[in-house]
Amino acid sequence: MKALVPFAICCLGSAAAAQSQLVEFSAASGLACEAEFTLVGGGSSLEIRYRNTSTGTPVGFNSSDQLLTSVSWDFGGVATMLGGSAVVGPLSTSVNFDGGFGDFGPGQDVSGEFGFGNGGTTGLHPHFVGSNMSGLTPFGGPNLDGPDVLDGPQAGLVANPAVVALGGLGAIQDEVVITVQLDATLTNLDFLDNGVTAEFGSDAAFLDGTPVCAPGSNTLVNDTAGLNLAGSLTASSEPFMGNLAYSLCMDDAADACGMPAGTPTLLFLSRHTLEFVFAGLGCAPGAPGTIMLNLTAPYAMYGPVIWNGPGSPACYTVPLPDDPSLCGFTCSGQGLFLGSGPSGLVLTNRQDLIIGG
Repeated sequence: MKALVPFAICCLGSAAAAQSQLVEFSAASGLACEAEFTLVGGGSSLEIRYRNTSTGTPVGFNSSDQLLTSVSWDFGGVATMLGGSAVVGPLSTSVNFDGGFGDFGPGQDVSGEFGFGNGGTTGLHPHFVGSNMSGLTPFGGPNLDGPDVLDGPQAGLVANPAVVALGGLGAIQDEVVITVQLDATLTNLDFLDNGVTAEFGSDAAFLDGTPVCAPGSNTLVNDTAGLNLAGSLTASSEPFMGNLAYSLCMDDAADACGMPAGTPTLLFLSRHTLEFVFAGLGCAPGAPGTIMLNLTAPYAMYGPVIWNGPGSPACYTVPLPDDPSLCGFTCSGQGLFLGSGPSGLVLTNRQDLIIGG
């Protein structure tokens, strides 16, 4: 067992930029929502998907107070919004819209009921999107729920099912997807570290969000030509922040390649993958193998660690720090047996891993 340097270093630099981040908001009353931020268009636009997930409300809340009306954040000087659009979420519908068109299902453009702000307003961070009038520039579009201005809480988001009877108030149940164009191209969502706040009603309640890190994953990838030793590089557990015992292990458990016990191994880690057939690196003696990492881009090599025969794998411990910046970090590994005799050099399969929470 050989320990490696911390994961972010062994994969060459800081963590890969997260392109999507889920933020959750909740209160003891049952008032709750979530917002997912995703960079799109190469970072020139930001998608904000937000939904009302409430199961209760504070005492005294009425039909309009329960509506999720805005989500706000602080770009911290890296960008501002130029405009955008809003559509009904993929499993959602409008309720009680009174513009004479009836109610609308998934994907309906509802930009006329929403807008964006770059200057902040009561209780919110400087940058926000929503349906309230104060501080917002309308996206523009047909009026679907009168009057012909932004007039939130009207057209805000209600939970499914509604916690308080709507009483004829127009709303979207339960999700809207807003896309805004930016005046700068972003490479990450680090601005969310400045905080995210959701508003219910017209100043009825403000909830601060908590970023959510999805579970990590390992994915075994065999080369398409079937030249490498299949299933030979395995992960000890799921990759998650704080898993200091995470390891990648190399083995030829079935003795398919006939390598002698005591064979040294090497482990390669990189962010960049490909498939490139190279002579003499396959399981069959003298056969080609498939290099599955892009070794013309930066990569790291570790070892040697000795393989002690079938069922006695060569393991490389890859400590994963409890560092929130690693959430969503992606990396790939591939191993090489430095065999002697007829077996020669033998490449393993590839492991793709994403660090989770």
